Amino acid sequence: MLTVSKNPIRGIDCDAFKAFPSLEYLYLEDIDAEDAPLHCSSSLKSLHSLTIENSKLTQLKKGNFVGMEKLRSLSLTENHISVIEPGAFDGLANLDALSLYQNNLSEIVRDMFIGLEKLDWLTLSENSISSIDPTTFELFPNLRYLYLGSNKLNNLKGNEFTKLPNLSYIDLSNNDITSLPSDIFKASTFLTHLLLNSNNFKTLEKGSIPAAPKLEYLYLQKSNINEIQPGTFEDFKFLLDLDLSNNTLKHISAEMFQGLTVMYSIGLEHNEITDLNPDVFDNFPQLKRVRLEGNRLDARIMEVMKGKYPEPGLVIME
Repeated sequence: MLTVSKNPIRGIDCDAFKAFPSLEYLYLEDIDAEDAPLHCSSSLKSLHSLTIENSKLTQLKKGNFVGMEKLRSLSLTENHISVIEPGAFDGLANLDALSLYQNNLSEIVRDMFIGLEKLDWLTLSENSISSIDPTTFELFPNLRYLYLGSNKLNNLKGNEFTKLPNLSYIDLSNNDITSLPSDIFKASTFLTHLLLNSNNFKTLEKGSIPAAPKLEYLYLQKSNINEIQPGTFEDFKFLLDLDLSNNTLKHISAEMFQGLTVMYSIGLEHNEITDLNPDVFDNFPQLKRVRLEGNRLDARIMEVMKGKYPEPGLVIME
């Protein structure tokens, strides 16, 4: 492994890598050169992992990685990349993980990612992405983990993820999403984790968040939710963990959570709840964890709840 960190290097002579013909891990941080070491790909044929972090990369050019056929992990986080030329990832047919976290990408188009058929993990969080070409993810039939948090998405069409049959985890947090198309996860038969926190849903009703067949974890905290209509979650038959914390809910009822019969944990802390029906959790036979701290509940209601659910494991937190 070779690490070069916090060094005012303005250029890299490719001959420098000839002394390390078996180099497998290269970590570069705070490098001033705009393309280092991408022009040296033919001298880095043994690399398994390449990280170029917090440097001055502004674009990825066609052929940048040709010669790095053994590369499995590529991290280009905290750069200034705004352009990815078609063919930029040529030669990376074995890449498993790609991070473009915290760059300056504004859109995702198909030609950017040609040649990454084996990709399993992709993060595009902390960019300025407002649109996604729906054919882009056709290129990643094996993708399981997709991170799109902290972008500018607010108008998903519904067909962006239909070609990701193996998707199990998707992060759409901290965008400006107000609702999701009904068919957006229809092909995601293995999706278990859906992160939608820090969006702008306000009122939840049936269809606001389409259910994936095997979804187990749904995170909706900090999403300006002030109302949940009956039937919203009735199709979430396998949901184990629901986080609705840090919203503006004032009242909750059993009808809001109809269908959540295998629920294990629910987060309702830091809302504005003033009224709680003691029977609200009667249809949750598997429930072990309830978080209610930071609300406006009367102490008498909390005492009733504690008496009603005395079994070990159920936590009513004030």
